[in-house]
Amino acid sequence: MITIITVGKIKDENLHALSQNYLTRTHRLKFPQVKLILWKDMGERKLTEKIQDYKRKHSSRQIILLDEAGKTHTTQEFLYYVEAHEEDTTIFIAGAFGFSQTIKEECKEHLSLSKLTFPHEIALVLLLEQLYRIGSLKAGLPYHKE
Repeated sequence: MITIITVGKIKDENLHALSQNYLTRTHRLKFPQVKLILWKDMGERKLTEKIQDYKRKHSSRQIILLDEAGKTHTTQEFLYYVEAHEEDTTIFIAGAFGFSQTIKEECKEHLSLSKLTFPHEIALVLLLEQLYRIGSLKAGLPYHKE
């Protein structure tokens, strides 16, 4: 199961509806299995402490930071990446303050959807859409076009 933890609530009702749409569509495919957790917005120090606490409590989980400086993938590469990391993985999406340097150094795996910076709400929608896209690709559905 991939757990996505995003910091800050989704204020825009259209983006909220879109993220729920992709989450529902992904659940129907059964791959990848996705769980979404929303943490309230917090400052960098508090977020650092909360992520460190999460890592201690879930030490067997692979921790991935969504970060514009992270590794980018094609859709096919992302499918292979998720297949390799699907079990016990948590992907963090930071809020307005981003991740502290401490967390960036502690978490060795960084994933990028783009070199551009997005608000967390849009990053969440993009990530959920990409997870749906690779799920539909794996299921042989015609959603993804090369």
